[in-house]
Amino acid sequence: MASVPVTASSSPPPASSKGSADGPLFATPAAMQRFREPGSTHTLSGGYLLWALAPFTLLTAGAHRFYYGKPLTGLLWSVTLGLLGVGWIIDFFLMPRLESQADRRYTPGPYDYNIAWILNAIPFLGIFGIHRFYLGKYITGAIWLFTGGLFGLGWIWDLCTLNEQVDSRNRAVLGNQPKQEGEGVMGVGW
Repeated sequence: MASVPVTASSSPPPASSKGSADGPLFATPAAMQRFREPGSTHTLSGGYLLWALAPFTLLTAGAHRFYYGKPLTGLLWSVTLGLLGVGWIIDFFLMPRLESQADRRYTPGPYDYNIAWILNAIPFLGIFGIHRFYLGKYITGAIWLFTGGLFGLGWIWDLCTLNEQVDSRNRAVLGNQPKQEGEGVMGVGW
């Protein structure tokens, strides 16, 4: 029986950036990576899940639109119950387009959009700013924690701006890639 020689030339695994200045506190789970294509920021399954939950609560009629970075129509869908259901049904067919627009608009990086949205959407996590702690915004996270998301108003603001917050953190970590003209919280929100 021949033995296989063991060599010491293999390099150690790269150090994790969890919790460091250039990475998020929580890394994207490997199981979650399987559902996204490389360079993708949002998942189609995440959008359909938020879309499907709309009939069960009045406040989530536009949640899928917030998730894909469409805050103005997200607010409109929330106030009008998805344009009385018509816009909500049409969105079933528009979902792949919404996802591809979000993937083109936002920068992938170490801060995961899905984790940030999960932390913002789970009751008593978002209103208390846990998503802000994930993004490394410890001071505003503490303010959200002690004031209930600035009495709910800050949480509503975060619904409209969370994709931009994650995008700016990813751009900062990846070397301050400049934003393209016309990009912004409300600039391309429709």
